[in-house]
Amino acid sequence: MKNSRLSTYLLLSILFLLQTCEMNDLKVETGEVSDILPTTARITGYILSAGDGIKKYGHCYAKNPDPQISGTKTEFAMTIGSGRYTSFLQDLEPGTKYYVKSYINRDNITEYGAEINFTTSSADKPELITTAVSEISQNGAVSGGTITSDGGIPVIARGVCWNVSSDPVITDSRTIDGSGTGAFSSILTGLTPNTTYHLRAYATNGAGTSYGNELIFITAQ
Repeated sequence: MKNSRLSTYLLLSILFLLQTCEMNDLKVETGEVSDILPTTARITGYILSAGDGIKKYGHCYAKNPDPQISGTKTEFAMTIGSGRYTSFLQDLEPGTKYYVKSYINRDNITEYGAEINFTTSSADKPELITTAVSEISQNGAVSGGTITSDGGIPVIARGVCWNVSSDPVITDSRTIDGSGTGAFSSILTGLTPNTTYHLRAYATNGAGTSYGNELIFITAQ
């Protein structure tokens, strides 16, 4: 009986030591954050020891400390040895602090690097100018704008807005002409003959809506 108990104890001890050795042969180090923008960033990681090769690795990140692989993460799924790797973090929020750790995984065993943090840069509203009004008729006209800066995050809506009073806004009559930066054209319809209108281009991103210079035109009689 004593020999049986001793054998069981020795077997459990050996299994524990083997598991401990298996875990300890996975080592990863969190690298440096670079190219920090309002919604993206790059971060490196260093696999110091992969044992007989790991199958998954990357970075996990969150707005709260101690991010885990059960949350948001990048993931590279291939068997590699030691070395440097880079993750591209996307869909971040502007002006927000994030916590990030490198990780490596093999056979349901995960090893993390040290936690670091960084703050994404703040986003600004877009910058744009209004295109001169042309092709003016009794009921329509053509204008548009040029978005010279997206403010650091994508422009999700653009066009022109108009009203019979000054400082028209997007809750007034408007066109919707796609997204992104650069020049765009807008076709105005439903205007009233022989009427003075105020018009300006607009562009919207995650930071809000901005407007170009205001123009005034009169429809044909």
